[in-house]
Amino acid sequence: MVFQHDIDKYLHSNSHHHPKQKVVVIKTLATRASRISDPEHLEEELNHLYKVFINNGYHKNIIQKIIKESSTNIQKRKTPENPRISFPYIKGTTHKIARILSKHNIMVAFTPPNTIKNMLDSAKDLIDPKNHKGVYSVPCSCGKVYIGETGRSFGIRLKEHINDIARNRSEKSSLAEHACSSSHYICMEQAKLIHKEDHYLKRRVKKQLKLKNLQQHE
Repeated sequence: MVFQHDIDKYLHSNSHHHPKQKVVVIKTLATRASRISDPEHLEEELNHLYKVFINNGYHKNIIQKIIKESSTNIQKRKTPENPRISFPYIKGTTHKIARILSKHNIMVAFTPPNTIKNMLDSAKDLIDPKNHKGVYSVPCSCGKVYIGETGRSFGIRLKEHINDIARNRSEKSSLAEHACSSSHYICMEQAKLIHKEDHYLKRRVKKQLKLKNLQQHE
């Protein structure tokens, strides 16, 4: 998350939150760094995270353990497995081919034959949800969830939230106010559009209904 890197302020070790929430903050950032960093810059990025969390009051052994585990898990996922191949099942033929391929450590998956439905283009909306208007949610590490609505694209609104928090513009929204006053970890990577809606009044109604539903479950 860009704004967190700018200010290097996260959920402090002395804050009154469940230990698992604090672990998640370190784990999320370490996993993100391992997933998107170039190999030549990964160590530098992980060292930066180590220093950041030392400054936020975490014990060095805990930081090192979580960063190591997160990095190792990502590297395992990147390690290539045995090659795989899939083809339609044909009685009397498929198993013979599979036996030959297995001798060369090639795994085989059987797929059903094509149907007319599979060959036709999907009629579903393929537009990226971040390009839609509507009602959205953004969770915080403290357990609270921010519900907002936007008449522009969801993606643009998220970028505005990130910039507001990074620049301590707490007056821009209750999300920015909460982040700036508490230094909690705002889970932007878990933000999602929960209702696609172009009409302003309908968005407002859906937002209020969602807020009311959350309050009833608190």
